[in-house]
Amino acid sequence: MADAIAAIGPGYKIPTYHNLRVNLLRDAREEVQLLVDGYKKTWEDVGLDASDVVKDAATLFSLFEEIALWVGPDNIVYLVTDNGANYKAVERMLSEKYSSIPWSPCAAHCINLMLKDIAEMSHIVNLLTRASEVTKFVYNHSFVLASLRKKQGWTEIIRPCATRFATTFVALSSLHQHKHDLQSTMTDTTFVESRYAKTNKGKTFISIVLDSQFWDDIGIISKVVSPLMRMLRIVDSDERPSIGYVYDGMYKTRMGIKKLFKNKKNL
Repeated sequence: MADAIAAIGPGYKIPTYHNLRVNLLRDAREEVQLLVDGYKKTWEDVGLDASDVVKDAATLFSLFEEIALWVGPDNIVYLVTDNGANYKAVERMLSEKYSSIPWSPCAAHCINLMLKDIAEMSHIVNLLTRASEVTKFVYNHSFVLASLRKKQGWTEIIRPCATRFATTFVALSSLHQHKHDLQSTMTDTTFVESRYAKTNKGKTFISIVLDSQFWDDIGIISKVVSPLMRMLRIVDSDERPSIGYVYDGMYKTRMGIKKLFKNKKNL
């Protein structure tokens, strides 16, 4: 074995434990892909309309049961689905009929729902609306955007993330990081004397950027959601099993949010 490793030479990256133990899963995936490809040939001739399937629990149950029987209920290690009411109903139906099938909702979807609930809080809605005014003004005025992009260490405010609500809070956190860049723009002679600063939208932009409470609130909410964002990045990754990180991370997230809300009662 040592001779074989030496023959490969330096720089060889050994496979991870996870990669070594998933050969059977990879083979099963290839088998399923062949099955799907076979159905796709039929779809080319007859078409496929599944728009109502995901809404109907009974139909979903029939599909899941067909797969369970094909694989064998006792051979199913774990079933992970969306967290919607229809999928919860399917889970109850499957559990009643096949007690050996364990089920849990998708962790990424659960975290996204948490972010959604936070984004719908009245105070956060107002905060996001004001933050959106700032972001839109920056990206709708090339003069302002070009000036900001010249700042050292500038990164774009809007960056796509795993989900829509995650993207919203990433943008909010990014905006907070550029607080001083945005505020320094307010005192720049070129901007102050420009026509942009004299418009209604420009005046709104200036009032928000110079509002210290606005930045304090963004800082608080960014700290609140940062553990959830970290968890979302972990569970959305396919590189390694994440269930262990989920239990530990959710406990730390809950403790962190309780502590933060205890000190900041205005949110």
